[in-house]
Amino acid sequence: MHNTFMHSTSMQSTSMNSTLNQTQCYRGVLFSGLILVLGFILSQLSFLSGSQLALLALITLLLLAYAKKPIYKQSRLWQLLIFPIIAAAFVIATTKSSDIIKPSVFYAEELYPGGKPFHLQLNVGKTLAGYLLLIWLLPLWLNNQKRTLSIRKSTIITLAFTSLIISTAWVLLDLDIHLKHWVFIALFLPVNLLTTCVAEEAFIRLSLQKPLEHFLASALRSSVIIKGLPIVITTVLFVALHGVSEISGIITFALAGLLYGLVYTLTNRLLFTILLHFAVNALHFIFLTYPI
Repeated sequence: MHNTFMHSTSMQSTSMNSTLNQTQCYRGVLFSGLILVLGFILSQLSFLSGSQLALLALITLLLLAYAKKPIYKQSRLWQLLIFPIIAAAFVIATTKSSDIIKPSVFYAEELYPGGKPFHLQLNVGKTLAGYLLLIWLLPLWLNNQKRTLSIRKSTIITLAFTSLIISTAWVLLDLDIHLKHWVFIALFLPVNLLTTCVAEEAFIRLSLQKPLEHFLASALRSSVIIKGLPIVITTVLFVALHGVSEISGIITFALAGLLYGLVYTLTNRLLFTILLHFAVNALHFIFLTYPI
């Protein structure tokens, strides 16, 4: 009887932790509604197209369905529901049209003497899609994972990876030191953190890397493949999204994408992946040749 009780308690605990609880669902619906309302307002200002807004609504419905079914009860077929979510988010983020206006943050003929022109704009579609994924998928995966490293160790790894990526970029891309004006820095940093790093890492880690791990875990036993293959796939995607063609650029961005994925696997914390991505971008922008 004692063993039966323990088994029952374990199953209840698994059920409670493997899906979103009622509060998390209400919060997801509330914030999704706010994002869709904001998206509608922005579409009236031509910052977002009607098709992008429709895809945002579709993603919300798909995420609600995906997140409500307990992880341990998801069949392999059900797990594939994440892929239309990925596809819709990708289309939203990469849509280019003359009818869509990207809000301008600032434009500079040169960020430093002899530098290239730089125009910082907001990708509204990518940002909204990224935050939708963050709202629904972050609590879902948090309910289904254990912390593997302490905050201290995670911080040390993040700092080490930052140094490795920046030093590699400095050498391979032949970057020089060019300190930017404080006004440019003050405008760039919050925009890059909130609309680039958060959105991109939410998309790549929460809707691709983690679901791939979950899918492979149901089919394979090799932890190396289960953890490693999603990192390789997301690294290839990261390089492709940045459109680099020269071998030095491919190596640099591949290293960055690889370490972003690795820090997420090692720490099981999206926060440290975002911080690593942001630290690299911030140091590059503030101190080095930018844009490349």
